[in-house]
Amino acid sequence: MYRNFTLLILGFTLLSGCTSRESNSDPHLPLCVIDSFEVWHNLMPGGSPALYFTSVVKLERNSDSMHDSINIEKVSLYYGETEAANFKVLRTDISGEYPDSVQSEWLIYRLVPEQGFDGFNPVSYENYTALVTLAGGFGRLSIKRTGIEIQKVY
Repeated sequence: MYRNFTLLILGFTLLSGCTSRESNSDPHLPLCVIDSFEVWHNLMPGGSPALYFTSVVKLERNSDSMHDSINIEKVSLYYGETEAANFKVLRTDISGEYPDSVQSEWLIYRLVPEQGFDGFNPVSYENYTALVTLAGGFGRLSIKRTGIEIQKVY
């Protein structure tokens, strides 16, 4: 029963993120899913405004050696076709926080920016797209998460 529940949750997780591989002709690229992507614009008094995010990314585990080769090249936020922000990223492996059945199939990372993006000039606070570009021994792939709303924090 627990395994079925885990598989059901994993199924919903896969449906919640959008995946695109730079080269669909390469079947060896792992499936990657943006499980969550939260963005906020810090407008608190006493400092300059800056944009921050936190995200959870799941990468299909193709081999044990894959873990060491993963590099997050870029995280960008787009409004339509215009890049609204880009971030240098810190990643933390959080796979150990999940059940063994999930850990055996996925490498799971939490992404946060090294620093806030202070050049954010919002046209709107709705309908952004996050683009995460990863590289490693498996090649390079980019994944998107659409429909992101930016929260204002005062």
